Amino acid sequence: MYDSRLHALRAQREMRQLQRRQREKGLFVLIVFGLVLAVILLEMGRAFRVMQQVDLFVNTISVKSPAQVKEELDKIAPALTDRNPLVRNAAATVFTVATGRRIEGGAVVWYQWWVENRATWRYTPPDAIEEPNVVSPHPYREAFPKKR
Repeated sequence: MYDSRLHALRAQREMRQLQRRQREKGLFVLIVFGLVLAVILLEMGRAFRVMQQVDLFVNTISVKSPAQVKEELDKIAPALTDRNPLVRNAAATVFTVATGRRIEGGAVVWYQWWVENRATWRYTPPDAIEEPNVVSPHPYREAFPKKR
């Protein structure tokens, strides 16, 4: 009888240890999942904040002086090398709007361009750029007048 009771106590102890290990494993998975989720939310928040700055820049560029635009680009330039692609693309959008150029290759190419051209580049508002006098953007436009 003593041996069977001892065997039952050992079995109960092993069962409790196994249950504790399973709870610890579940807790570990929960903690790791929480950390991963926190990092994702942090990165999305950073990207959202940068996109708000881009929106503000794009909507106020017309009232800024060329020096202010250049100063803003200096602040945004480090974001061109950010690890988050949303942040990089948002920063590249600012450079596309400010320079009026489309550069293939993404944010890294924009960063290289800024490093090379920062000293000599000057913002020119779109109103100050003379567009060529275009008679008709489409050769058949005059042939088919709009009906009123």
